[in-house]
Amino acid sequence: MLAPIQPRPEGLIEQRVGNGTRNLAHEAAMTAEQARHCLLWGAERARAQIAKGADLLILREMGIGNTSAASAMMAALLDLFAVGLCGAGNRHF
Repeated sequence: MLAPIQPRPEGLIEQRVGNGTRNLAHEAAMTAEQARHCLLWGAERARAQIAKGADLLILREMGIGNTSAASAMMAALLDLFAVGLCGAGNRHF
């Protein structure tokens, strides 16, 4: 069962496949089905915005501790090394 998001920000579109990702140092962060679901859902949202006239799509991660997973996914999709796709984070703030 998915834990509720609290506080729930206004305008939030919630489409979660889990309560977070697993430790990818030890196992896959998501199942293949979870990853597929997320990519298809994101593509649907992008197509909907394009249909409304959007001509620019900016992708980013949310800054909630998933930089490694996001970088690993981008690295796999672009055939690059994850280490070159992320920095040290916001430790200086």
